[in-house]
Amino acid sequence: SLFGTTGALNWFMNYGYLEATYQSAFSAVSPAHDFANAEGEIQVQKGDRIPGIPAHQLKLGGDYLFPFGLSVGADMAYFSDQYLRGDESNQLSTIDGYTVFNLRASYEITNSVQLFANVQNLFNKDYENFGLLGEDPNELAEAGAAAPFPLANPSARFLGAGAPRAGFVGLRINL
Repeated sequence: SLFGTTGALNWFMNYGYLEATYQSAFSAVSPAHDFANAEGEIQVQKGDRIPGIPAHQLKLGGDYLFPFGLSVGADMAYFSDQYLRGDESNQLSTIDGYTVFNLRASYEITNSVQLFANVQNLFNKDYENFGLLGEDPNELAEAGAAAPFPLANPSARFLGAGAPRAGFVGLRINL
């Protein structure tokens, strides 16, 4: 982590590397996994990455303070790829990494009243920040009933969608 001030600019950089791996081999129950055996198990090896945790995270940003009380800033957050929960054996493709940019501004009206605005996910990046292997929802259909969710791949991947672009404007009052 690095941070500092250069004139009216406050800046920061944070980088994290997390080597989240299994330290011993074991069998895991994952019946929806493409490579599960007849008992619905997969073989996890020592050194396989723990799903749901990106190895690399990088955040950069800064705020510029104008002499008349206006502050304008931006930041960027990067997260590397990650395996889906249920793929503890790391045999399937990962969820792609992603980068999101944000903007913010504030104006100090008085010492205790501040007007602010921010935009999150400035470029409206489509991304997934979580993934899970699940059962085919068609298995829930009663015998002879039509499949409620026709899927091309019987092992369903459920992905958590990242937040779309959002903007906020507000008034902050410190009492």
